[in-house]
Amino acid sequence: MPGRSDWRSSSAAETLSQLDRAGFAWEFLRRNPDYRKDYSRIADDAEGGAQAAATIGERWGLVFRLPPELPAADAPVVWRPELLPHSVILVPAPDGFDKVRRFRLADLGSLSLAFRHSHDLHVLLQGTAGAHQLWLHGLCPGQPMAALIPLDEHVLLRVGGLLRLQRRLAGEALVPLPKGWALTARLRRRLVLMVRALDGHMAQATYREIADALYGHGAVVRYSWKTSSIRGQTIRLVKDAVVAMQGGYRKLLRGGR
Repeated sequence: MPGRSDWRSSSAAETLSQLDRAGFAWEFLRRNPDYRKDYSRIADDAEGGAQAAATIGERWGLVFRLPPELPAADAPVVWRPELLPHSVILVPAPDGFDKVRRFRLADLGSLSLAFRHSHDLHVLLQGTAGAHQLWLHGLCPGQPMAALIPLDEHVLLRVGGLLRLQRRLAGEALVPLPKGWALTARLRRRLVLMVRALDGHMAQATYREIADALYGHGAVVRYSWKTSSIRGQTIRLVKDAVVAMQGGYRKLLRGGR
């Protein structure tokens, strides 16, 4: 199981603290036993693997499946655009918009990952201010391009993602990911604790053993364990982490707490 060997170590917290929402979502998903079973089943299926892999990706919110052994820092995760509000959907421009920018893959700069699925291309662009994720939906090289922005509750995040891409294409200074998607320091700390608590839980550690690792033995023994607030916090961390692993990571991706 990923992370099991080092969940007690403070070094695990240091590594996790560098992740964004997409990274934490992957850390929860890759620990899911059902995802791991799905991945193993497809990996062993030499025939019809591509279609089955696409189905598995749709089930878990991924454009393509990834080995669950890969930590977020090493995993080029491409989430489905409906789950990642700041991703940009590029489509052919309507008739009459001949003077708009035409699509050229070279204009995007260095690609971290390009994955073709059916007639579409999914692109991941890394950057110092945060990654860009693009879905080129039916768009061919040389075509005038437009952006498709679904009018859902995440429309402001979607517009923010598009403005970031526009600045990149114009050669302007890169800007961070939209504020509504960024992690607060408090939420980041809690997510780090949740991942470590989940690893402890999946290693069959007791709540008290998990609390010792997360908060320190001195803090745990300061008060009676049965009535300790740390006990309650640890139980909530484990329960919330299990929910995140079982599908709650989708809410995290969309900008939820």
